Amino acid sequence: MPASQLQSPARVEAVQRRFGHFGLLRLLGRSSATMAWEAQDLRSQQMVLLMLPRRARGGTAVDLARALEAARRVARLDHPRLQAASEVGQFAGWLYVACVPRQDTLTLGEWLARRTEPHAAVDVAGWCCDALEGLASVHDAGLSHGDLGLHSLLVDRQGRVRPWGFAVAGPPQPIDGAWSPAQRDVASLGLLMHGLLAGPQAPGLDDLPQRLERLPEDPPRWDAQAVAALPAVLRAIVERAVAVEAGRRYASARSLLRALEGWRGSVGGGRTALVALLLARLRSAGPLPALPGLAGRVSRLSRMDDQPLQVLLGWILEDPPLGLELLRMVNAGRRARADAEPVASLRRALQLVGLQGLRRAAGGLQAWPGRLTAAQAAALSDALLRARQAAHLAMMMAPAGLPLDTVGLVAQLQQFGALLLHYHFPEEAAQWAALCRPVADGIGSDELTAGLDEAAAARVVLGMELPALARAVLVHWGVGEELEWLATPTAADQPVRRPEQPAGWVRLVASCANETLAAWRDGPQRSRRRLQTVADRYARSLDLQVIDLEAMAERSLQQAREAGRRAGLEPDPATARSRRAAAAEEGDEPEPWH
Repeated sequence: MPASQLQSPARVEAVQRRFGHFGLLRLLGRSSATMAWEAQDLRSQQMVLLMLPRRARGGTAVDLARALEAARRVARLDHPRLQAASEVGQFAGWLYVACVPRQDTLTLGEWLARRTEPHAAVDVAGWCCDALEGLASVHDAGLSHGDLGLHSLLVDRQGRVRPWGFAVAGPPQPIDGAWSPAQRDVASLGLLMHGLLAGPQAPGLDDLPQRLERLPEDPPRWDAQAVAALPAVLRAIVERAVAVEAGRRYASARSLLRALEGWRGSVGGGRTALVALLLARLRSAGPLPALPGLAGRVSRLSRMDDQPLQVLLGWILEDPPLGLELLRMVNAGRRARADAEPVASLRRALQLVGLQGLRRAAGGLQAWPGRLTAAQAAALSDALLRARQAAHLAMMMAPAGLPLDTVGLVAQLQQFGALLLHYHFPEEAAQWAALCRPVADGIGSDELTAGLDEAAAARVVLGMELPALARAVLVHWGVGEELEWLATPTAADQPVRRPEQPAGWVRLVASCANETLAAWRDGPQRSRRRLQTVADRYARSLDLQVIDLEAMAERSLQQAREAGRRAGLEPDPATARSRRAAAAEEGDEPEPWH
């Protein structure tokens, strides 16, 4: 309702019903759990919004006291995307929450009813992002809403959304899949997005609690017109937000928020909130943590002045965090000089700073594994092993004449996005890995359960692909446009052409190596089919058969592990088993390599 109504001092004559010291003027919306009223505080004559339950709360006085305390705890939270409560209380066993909204504020249901234009997908995502920002802060406090919907979301004159009326809904009905209260909130917003994007035929938009209870038997569907008009990435995000199976859901409101913000940023062309958060975390935690035993390795390197440069570069390539930090440090020091060219290779970086500079780079890394748990550290360790394997594989594939250290570095940079994800967003990394997990042929025909490729899984979890994360960091480091381009793999939907320049060959070989690894680890049956696709795709440039790719992948893994053990990076088999056992006790064990 407009604020002009809310500020009116004399509306007592319009009161038809009373609830305690409130006069109920106009029903604004309701579900099977709660109802929102325009009301008047009869003590002060102030106009308020009032959220009430649809039925008297059952249970004991202790249960009512707990619900009241939960509502009061939410009211004490201070967040710009939460509508502050002006009063929380109970009357005759009925819990209520009152608020005084800003000028010209409407419920989302009222606001949508006044709009004449259709809902743009990016606008719907923006409304839900607003709600998720506030909701995430509530969930962080161990609380939840219970009935998010058209009447419990407010829209101000700028079109920004705020949830209100927390904890008024009664205890939720159980749903298959053991949904937590926070997951119910996330699924409710997913259903709201689906209803707004699927058009007027979408069922249950006015009563999301009942729609949520029917979700296992009646999942959301899209008509052909909605599918044609809706971006595929956003549709996949919505479908995952309302997934009943625990392994498919977003783990939290913040996870869904990052996916939506990533998608909004990708279609808007600007820096996404996810990228901004990543760059902020880089400043406090660095790009990647130092691998165990770094001090000893650097000490040994310092005594290798008489070794050829190629040997030193080989050692650095076995330690991706150290190599990337060296690249960052050198370019950071040269950005202050207007005439300095960016440094795009480890060879040039090492020539500029020498072993003393290498020691400084090592000293700038955070200790392993930072804030990661044992399970998360094990997943990052496996991702680092894959990056080292990609470097070895790319160097095997490289035609004569290409600088092997550059080939290896670019292959690792094409894995940089996955490394950043594992270190800075471990929760999202676990969701991404679960969506990529291979399944047996013929099982899981749904696109979200059938073992997504890594790019599709990243779009669902983050709203953007992993190379975009890597590019954002490389741009921030100022490594130069050529290295940014090299670090971006060739697009899977574009034909591979024979390069004319050495840089094109480096990018092509690194891309082939990483596509080979992605296919090789995709289960025994699908793996061979995908490897055949890779071989066909690069046939005109590299002339590699499936048997060659399989043999190279096996050999590159052995080389990466052997070199890692020599450098103290890769534990012996007994230690590796112990590490995996510890990680399994803490959470999901990372997928084993072939």
